[in-house]
Amino acid sequence: TEWWERRSDPDVLWVAYEDLREDLAGQVRLIAKFMQVAMTDELLATVLERSSFEYMQRHTAQFDEHFVFGKVRDQMGIPADYKFGDVEVSKVRAGGGRSGEGRLLPPRVSEMLADRWQRSVRAKTGLESYDDMRRALAELHATS
Repeated sequence: TEWWERRSDPDVLWVAYEDLREDLAGQVRLIAKFMQVAMTDELLATVLERSSFEYMQRHTAQFDEHFVFGKVRDQMGIPADYKFGDVEVSKVRAGGGRSGEGRLLPPRVSEMLADRWQRSVRAKTGLESYDDMRRALAELHATS
């Protein structure tokens, strides 16, 4: 919640994952404006194409965990002479990360998260829910 306090700072831009999923082009324009990057139609098309699941799946090595893997291989018990690449550790999920879409969390988990939100976020920000936070961000972006 410390970052919420900085949401209006000129060097902070909050972006919600769901907003990227719902309106990638609009969010890319928002990010470009924040970074003071001139956004042409050609550049936008390139960014959108390279942000697509299809692109990431074709270039999975660019989105893998080789750096992290190298740092934790000993903890994982993987021999030092093992060459990275034999095991799939890509961040690009099969199905484009949609495998859990539409599924509800178990009630116990939902209750735990709601309780955690109330104690950790609402108490410090006054925001009743994650959706309220997204709405507040949308209002902030509309005025900046």
